[in-house]
Amino acid sequence: MIVVHAKSKIKPECIEAFLEQAEIVIRATRAEAGCISYQLMADTVSNDSFMFVEEWTDREALDRHFKTPHFAAFGSTVKDMRLDRSVKVFQAEEIKI
Repeated sequence: MIVVHAKSKIKPECIEAFLEQAEIVIRATRAEAGCISYQLMADTVSNDSFMFVEEWTDREALDRHFKTPHFAAFGSTVKDMRLDRSVKVFQAEEIKI
């Protein structure tokens, strides 16, 4: 499994527009083959920070996601809304306890 944490700090005046665009990309991404889960989390301390938390079946599914029209449209639409961005990709295995 691949796990992605993609953090963004958004300009305060752009938060509403960012969330509108996020809703579009989330809906389309959840329908992709290989997408296990795709969620947007809001930081409860810093109201301008958000994190996409994603789970993918494998790296190939994530790479296909990066090439989709909705991912490209989201990236180009929100790039000027961001103050900062970081992405971490993990190869992971669920531990059943």
